[in-house]
Amino acid sequence: MDLEEQILQTLSLSAEHYRQVQTKGSRSFALRRGVIQRVHDLLGMGCGHPDHPLGESLPGPLHPIAKTLGLLYESGDDAMRERLVIPIQDPLGRVIAMTGRLMEAGEPRYYNTHKVEIEPGIRGPSAKDALLGLFQARESIRRKGLMVLVEGPLDMAVAWSNRLSNAVASMGTNLSAAQVRLVGRCTEKVVILFDEPKVNRRDPDSVEKAEQHTSLIEDLIDELDDLGVEAVRICLPEGLDPADYFQGRSGAR
Repeated sequence: MDLEEQILQTLSLSAEHYRQVQTKGSRSFALRRGVIQRVHDLLGMGCGHPDHPLGESLPGPLHPIAKTLGLLYESGDDAMRERLVIPIQDPLGRVIAMTGRLMEAGEPRYYNTHKVEIEPGIRGPSAKDALLGLFQARESIRRKGLMVLVEGPLDMAVAWSNRLSNAVASMGTNLSAAQVRLVGRCTEKVVILFDEPKVNRRDPDSVEKAEQHTSLIEDLIDELDDLGVEAVRICLPEGLDPADYFQGRSGAR
């Protein structure tokens, strides 16, 4: 088995581990944020639990791979402990990365598995090589002729929970070239609905951050236009995030 196959096996087994140790607490956390049980299960959500660490179920020979991926710390402790865990699949349905969202206060709120260099100059798959949810949403995108692009995994899960099954998540404002190409392969129309930064006009840093956010989205729209994709940005009112928006319009589709 080569290194890439070991990486994919480690990720697949880890995703199944977290799915099996999902708890009432993790399901309640997702539900409080508007994610219904059917979507929770469809995405293969699970959680990292201190009483059931990944290292105990993952075969020993795969531990070094798990450490390189950032699933295990060098100490062997579970990096996804106390996080809601969501596997990230490629268009073939293979788990190529994972993201974990803290269920309590703390930072970083999201934690992604790491890129792994398979050989010099060649890296293995990572979260920025995929659009979360695309494997499941591709047929809905084709049928509706439209993709809804959001930033966060939970924003996407809430969209699905409110019958917007054509939503996918980029896991960040700055899309990689691979992610842009995926959009271009799947649709000719996309609605971009990202979190809008809060702006304090008296704070130059806050204004600059908002301008950078707008610039990134404008660049993305230009890149998509070059691929023949019509992209429209929806700017939400300050204080309203995409998840709130989707729950507020649940009867629209």
